[in-house]
Amino acid sequence: MTASRAGRANSLYVECRREGSTLVPVRFGLSGSEREVAEVLDSWPGKDHLYFKLRTTDGDLYILRFDAARAEWEITVFRAEAADGR
Repeated sequence: MTASRAGRANSLYVECRREGSTLVPVRFGLSGSEREVAEVLDSWPGKDHLYFKLRTTDGDLYILRFDAARAEWEITVFRAEAADGR
């Protein structure tokens, strides 16, 4: 497992496992709140970043972006699961 933290006060923490040369997020946290990854829905390379579309165990959807040159993670998209399941 590998982990990375950004250097800001509200830093995003991402714990990953490696599958060959590929990082796979398994949990992440922000401001003391940790989320478990239930499923990696998609991943793709960008020009300078790697992107991961994730569903957490509570049903929320996230897209995380990893800047390998700076070893920093960022949440680029978040959508909470609706209370009625939609």
